[in-house]
Parts: sequence; structure tokens; C-alpha cells
Amino acid sequence: MLEVVRQRFLLLSSGHRQEVATASVLRNVFLTDIAKELNILSDEAEAYLNMVVAADNHDVSSLIDMMGIDTESIGHLSGLDRQRQFVDWHNEMVLLPQAESLMIRSRMEQGMSYHEAKSKEIAPDDLRRTMHTLISKQMFFFPRPDIAPSGEEDKKRSLLLVDIPKMLSKHPKGLSKTGLLKLLGKDNPSWRSDAEDVLTYLNTVQKIRSVGKIYYHIEDAPQIYETDMHRRVYEAVLDGNKSISAIAKAISYDNSRGRKRVAVILDMLSQENLLQSNDNNTYQRWSITN
Repeated sequence: MLEVVRQRFLLLSSGHRQEVATASVLRNVFLTDIAKELNILSDEAEAYLNMVVAADNHDVSSLIDMMGIDTESIGHLSGLDRQRQFVDWHNEMVLLPQAESLMIRSRMEQGMSYHEAKSKEIAPDDLRRTMHTLISKQMFFFPRPDIAPSGEEDKKRSLLLVDIPKMLSKHPKGLSKTGLLKLLGKDNPSWRSDAEDVLTYLNTVQKIRSVGKIYYHIEDAPQIYETDMHRRVYEAVLDGNKSISAIAKAISYDNSRGRKRVAVILDMLSQENLLQSNDNNTYQRWSITN
């Protein structure tokens, strides 16, 4: 249900999100609609919304408290992520414009006008080389954050915090952990444990989303119209129940009305590419999408 609230929240305009995030009439309307849609109490809807808002604000400490998750592991990764953000800031707000200005200046010294030098495209490789030169010679107008991870494990996790979302953004259909690590060139025992922790953290702070065994960048995550019934049907299939009758029995809804309801939900989850069937109407079998 948390995912449904997140999706509904992100469908709002930025101005409306700010209103819903604080005490307001719009927040009350939003919570009433969510509670009715998911058939839950308003207090429960508000608890889900508070988690979504905390994740949207990158307030990891509040998220940890609300969700009651492993504070040591998640908290440590949050610290690494925070350090990484300072490096990203320096790369984008200090190094990048400084490298661009140096390359434009170099062109002007070679005889180009300022307008010509500025309008000519800068090759990404040339820009990267200039940025690396600035770093190696420490030639930047604002000090670079001195936050290099101390241990080997932290160095690996710090890399994964950046590399995993970046790789998933290039594969909108999602990747398994093995597929992801293979593409990153890190599919070996020394990386898998760290990758598991980082994936859990990124999923918690809503930078990625896991559906079954597949991970998606949060911007490409499939929509789920989740209610308690939807989740139970999905989990029944995940547990190995393949027919409509077996699924209905697994969720204690094995009657004519229940089986019809299960069939509708299976079709919906299939459209969301979460489940698949063998398309044999006589002996139809359902499974998690590969």
C-alpha cells in the first residue's frame, strides 16, 4: 500500500505536493481519498503518507524511525550516500563549470571570439579530462570535500550507490540483481553482499523499486494498483500457486465470487507486467514475470 500512496503523491504537481506534505485542507482530501481507495483507516493512510514525504525529502532518519528498519545498516549507508552527494555537488557545481570556462578560454586564446568559443560544443571526453586535471592538480575555486570512504567495503558501497541507479536508468524494463551486477562488471562474491545492502537501502529511500526479483529505477517503476487483495494474489503466485483455483484457495477466497475477483486481479497484474500466464484458457497457469 505504501507504493500506491507514493505513486499518488508523485502524480501531484510540486505545489500540491508541498501542501499535502503539511497540515492543509488538500492533505485531508488526499488522505480521505487514499483511505477510501485502499479501504484502510485514515490514520494508516497518514502513516504511509508520512513515510512517502520523508523519503521525498531525503529524511532518512525519520524514515528509519517510521519503518522500524535496521538502523545500523541503513543509517551507515545513509551516511555514505550523504557524503557522495557532496562529491556530486562539487562535480556539477564547481568542477563542471570551471572546466567549461577553461576550455572556452583556451579556444579564445587560439583566436576564437567569445561567442564562437562558447557556442562550439565541448566533447564529453575533453570535458572529463579537464575535470580530472583540475582534481589531480587541486585547481578548483572551492575546496573539494575530503570524504573518501575509509574501508574497502565502504568504497565499494559508495560506488554502488551511484552506479546502481545510473545503470537501472538505462534499462527501463528492470534488471535482476545478477543481471545488474554483470552489467556493472561486479558479479562476484566480493560485491554481491554489498550490493544486497545497497539495493535494500535504495529501495527504502525510494530511489529504486523492487518488484519480485526485478529492480527498477524509481522513475521507471511499473504502476501497481495495490490493495490488500492485490498483494495477497501476487504473493500467492510467488509462493507457487499457478491456477486461479489454487490462488483463490491460498488467499481463503475459494468460491465463485472469489475466483472471478482473482481472475480480474490476475489480468490487471499481467497488464502491469508483474505476472504472466501461458495463455492456455483450458489449463491456464500463472507465474511471476521473468
